Amino acid sequence: VLLSIGVALAVAVARDEVGMDARDLAVNQWFRDLGVSSDVLTQLAEWLSWIGSGRRTGPIVIVFAVVLLALRQWRWAVFQLLVTELGYLISDVAKVSVSRQRPPWVDFGPLELGTSFPSGHTFGGVTAWVTMGLVLWFLLPRAWSTVLAASCWCVGLLTGPSRLVVGVHWVTDVLGGL
Repeated sequence: VLLSIGVALAVAVARDEVGMDARDLAVNQWFRDLGVSSDVLTQLAEWLSWIGSGRRTGPIVIVFAVVLLALRQWRWAVFQLLVTELGYLISDVAKVSVSRQRPPWVDFGPLELGTSFPSGHTFGGVTAWVTMGLVLWFLLPRAWSTVLAASCWCVGLLTGPSRLVVGVHWVTDVLGGL
């Protein structure tokens, strides 16, 4: 269901990028103003964007899968790797297909020069971090699983809004990533 909604959103953005940008602008400006008004929020958003990048999440997922394999939890390891890699593949195909430009108010560094829809950080946050949280939730004793799973879920789900606070994605990019 979520994938179907994401595809429908991708089609809408691809057909009317200028119109979608105009509709997103007020919400984007609110998030950006929120980030500008709070150094703490900006630092948290930057950290979430940093940890949520494929360069950091990818190795974490691999180490997580290796630990699962060492614990003879090969089904969970395969599940984690499959979901994460399939998520990255879907995100990359959508980015190339839609080719949406990023919001206009930020000077992008070399890592932000790519296209905008969907947010790869958000997509990766859900496919990698939320999935790790699910695995931990089912495998660990309840006291540990509650804390560790919730931590993974927070990182995974807050990565999307963090991209709005730092001003590198449109709101529909984050929704498409979710």
